[in-house]
Amino acid sequence: MIIIRVDGNEKIGLGHVMRCLSVADALKSNGNNLMFVTADEKCRELLSQRGFSCTVLHTDYSDMDGEWDHLSELLDSIQPSAVLVDSYYVTDSYLRNLRKKVRLIYMDDQLSFPYPSDMLINYNIFAKRGDYERLYRDAQIVPELILGTEYTPLRKEFSQVTPNVQPEFARRVLISTGGADPRHIALELIRCIREDAQRFHDYLFTFVVGAANADLKAIRELSADTEQIRIVCNVQNMSQLMLENDIAVSAAGSTLYELCACGIPTITYVLADNQIPAAEVFGESGVMINAGDVRTTENFARRLFDSVIRLSQDRPQRIMMAQSSHRVTDGHGAYRLAEVISR
Repeated sequence: MIIIRVDGNEKIGLGHVMRCLSVADALKSNGNNLMFVTADEKCRELLSQRGFSCTVLHTDYSDMDGEWDHLSELLDSIQPSAVLVDSYYVTDSYLRNLRKKVRLIYMDDQLSFPYPSDMLINYNIFAKRGDYERLYRDAQIVPELILGTEYTPLRKEFSQVTPNVQPEFARRVLISTGGADPRHIALELIRCIREDAQRFHDYLFTFVVGAANADLKAIRELSADTEQIRIVCNVQNMSQLMLENDIAVSAAGSTLYELCACGIPTITYVLADNQIPAAEVFGESGVMINAGDVRTTENFARRLFDSVIRLSQDRPQRIMMAQSSHRVTDGHGAYRLAEVISR
């Protein structure tokens, strides 16, 4: 039995849960038994729909030390072979206590402190071995490092993708604002499209609205009479939806790697501090266009759409971006992770 300890809700989004589900699917296909453990009920239905059991601790997701007694009891009763933890709220003491009981695997993308784990995974484009060697220089516990985009945990559908040929004019634009969209970016962008309808007359914008988005009703009402806007929820085949579009706009989360696997030219932006490293590296490398930080960029929506229009008219740049993004990940990362975790 492998336990996956992760949380997701309207405040922190669903990115951690979704990447753990990809790993869980791959582990399950390798014959492993799995259980998810969460602080609250927020993700239970989603996990159940994906075929996984979930034990809820009824604790505060942001106070992981406070859950220790409950988790320790659970571990004693189940005796799992390993625990995979994916949370920004871990502490040194929490991880040390956990590692005393079970083989510990930690999913990282922040390098906040030398995490005392047996294995550390960072699949991001900005993950550098030298950074971790410096982080663990004086640490007593040094984990096995599993780094790089070859380990990006995507769903199986992204391992069988052939990128599209780029059209002369890219009119179909996919916009993903994350599972929760706490800064109401979808609403802001839809308002911008409506206010300048003539400018966007030839475009079709498909907005992917996540399960935790509290603005869904307002989004539907605002876009109901606008032909250039389509709203989709509960997408069953995301790779197919991505391939139906010519370019994409996405917050700098795990969706960027799905877009890479599909070879979709992408404009990304930052919603939170943890997204800055990925947005910067993707932008500096030319793989994607970095539209900046929504928290500090003046007239963000209009600047973003300026970039969309320029890219839609520049086929050579889109071809270059599509080719370079498809080289970032081949979609088989979850299976590589399943292999190293199952060793």
